[in-house]
Amino acid sequence: MFDTEDFGWCDRSILAPEPSVDITFLTSDRYYVGDPNDPLQLSDPNCYVSLARAALTDMISVSDLRENEADLAFYYRDIIEREVSINRTFEQFSHYFWMRLQFSWTWGGFLFPWYDSWSDMEPLLTWMAVAEDGAEWFDIEQGWEMQICLRAGQFHLRQGDGEGDEQLNIKIDRDTILKSTETAKKNCVHVIGELSRYLGTDVWTRRTYRQRVVFGTDAWSPYNKT
Repeated sequence: MFDTEDFGWCDRSILAPEPSVDITFLTSDRYYVGDPNDPLQLSDPNCYVSLARAALTDMISVSDLRENEADLAFYYRDIIEREVSINRTFEQFSHYFWMRLQFSWTWGGFLFPWYDSWSDMEPLLTWMAVAEDGAEWFDIEQGWEMQICLRAGQFHLRQGDGEGDEQLNIKIDRDTILKSTETAKKNCVHVIGELSRYLGTDVWTRRTYRQRVVFGTDAWSPYNKT
């Protein structure tokens, strides 16, 4: 783990120009039909089938989705109907609904690998909006850690492997990144609202550990399909 009392690393930060924030939905072109608890089947391509509404990419940005939520909603409906037909609990297929927070700049970018829902991302984005010079932020999960501090109008970001080894050390302009952050936040809240309307429930704002989530609207239900 990084020494959170040591900020000498800020002197080594490399400028990352034209920074931006994006929020994405993780998608796939295939669907797993094997045993969710069998690691051998998870790695077996024969345990996957193509989705009727296969995603064209493995991530879809909220900026691309705004006013185009229907395609993603029908992709989710396809998965839900399949899962309901084999009586899987929501916990067993909740990973299909994961999201990711992404920071990018002209020559690179990275994802926050453990931020699966809006409630995982929102505290960091809110902190960035109100942080004053000298403010510090730190988070650590299995195999990952992130240290951020604000110095003289720049956010310094340091990513590591959770055991103190530095993998990335950059600095980004505060005003530029905050403009992008506000746009991403507004788009995200709007898209989640639309997807929830299409599916009849919200499984993106907060991570849910419920075994059963009830989906359905007046126009669509995944239950009792024939």
